[in-house]
Amino acid sequence: MKQQFKTIQSLKPSFNLNQTMKQSLDILKLNSSDIIDLITEVANNNPLIEYTPPSDMNQLVNNFFSSKKSLKEDLYFQLHTCKYSIDQHVANYIIESLDNNGFITETVFEYSNNLNVKPELIESTLKILQSFEPLGVFASNPLESICIQLKAKNFTKAHHILITYQKEIINGEYKKISKSENCSLDQIYIYISQIKTCMPYPCQEYQFDPKKIIIPDFSIIIEDENITLIPKDFGQVQIYNNYSKEICSNPDLIKYFNEANIFIDHINKRNKTLLLLANILVNLQKSYFLYNDELETCTLQLIAEKSGFHESTVSRTLSNKYFEFQNEIYPVKLLFTSHTKGGTSKDLIIKFIKSSISNELSDHPLTDEQISNELELLGFDVSRRTIAKYRKSLCISNSKKRYQNNK
Repeated sequence: MKQQFKTIQSLKPSFNLNQTMKQSLDILKLNSSDIIDLITEVANNNPLIEYTPPSDMNQLVNNFFSSKKSLKEDLYFQLHTCKYSIDQHVANYIIESLDNNGFITETVFEYSNNLNVKPELIESTLKILQSFEPLGVFASNPLESICIQLKAKNFTKAHHILITYQKEIINGEYKKISKSENCSLDQIYIYISQIKTCMPYPCQEYQFDPKKIIIPDFSIIIEDENITLIPKDFGQVQIYNNYSKEICSNPDLIKYFNEANIFIDHINKRNKTLLLLANILVNLQKSYFLYNDELETCTLQLIAEKSGFHESTVSRTLSNKYFEFQNEIYPVKLLFTSHTKGGTSKDLIIKFIKSSISNELSDHPLTDEQISNELELLGFDVSRRTIAKYRKSLCISNSKKRYQNNK
């Protein structure tokens, strides 16, 4: 049999994600803690991005953090494995004197007097200790901490700029610095970006564990039976305007400018999408917030249909997000509840099971079959197996064990 090959043209829908779209989707799924970390990282690497954290950042993370291993434990480990000759007694005293930020709390002369040793020994010991990780520890203040980091990274000129022109840097007077140092404005931007790679409080990682911080994305406020969603303030992200004229003539600044615009656009899009979908979700569960009723049946598909977004977009946006309600933090996923095979809300069944068992007679605990029958009398079709499944999810023993426990 003779074989023949034919070429047949056909139209097939396809869609390829470019890098910008992928970045937008990645940002969409980040929670508040991750967003803050990302903004800080991008701002440190892009000299055109200015990030001003909110003034109440400490309040924002208050009560939602846990400590990781001790800073002092880490420093003692480095001390015991240090390759340099160091006075252990002096080093121990200085380590114990550190405050929560990893800063020393006494001057060289105070350490010298308290330990009854020469100031030169204190200075030489501090010089070794300041080489420990994280870079910037054992400084006397945030400025000195940044200086230590700049020296360790061999950013000598950036260190000089920071020490000499603190006021100008704060005011963004980079042209003035450029003229005074007799160097190009582009070079000043490089020095500023090097300074921004340093952390004023390098020991913060020992105070907070980012993986366990829970920062809500929005708060739910009720006033006169009206529900309002208030997004959390994570600070201001904007592009420096001080040197807008120089951008067009500098290829590197053009690249930074484009990246900054795209990044800020992604952040704004993420925040708007989250608030829009959260409004739809909270509105569906309005009775739950106003009257503590059972949750309505709600799925990702339902939110997708009401919003016009694809179900995968809804999932990315609302997954791993949290809201604040009546001074408590809850996961957004709490507001989603499926329905039973008969179409009854899962939340309603769970509430009924908890209520029935809490009010049962201690010597006659209700069986799963009896609870199923009670629901049937109320007009709900829920099988015994479904009751057993939900009861187990609540960590409630069966009727036999409950009877034995009540004896």
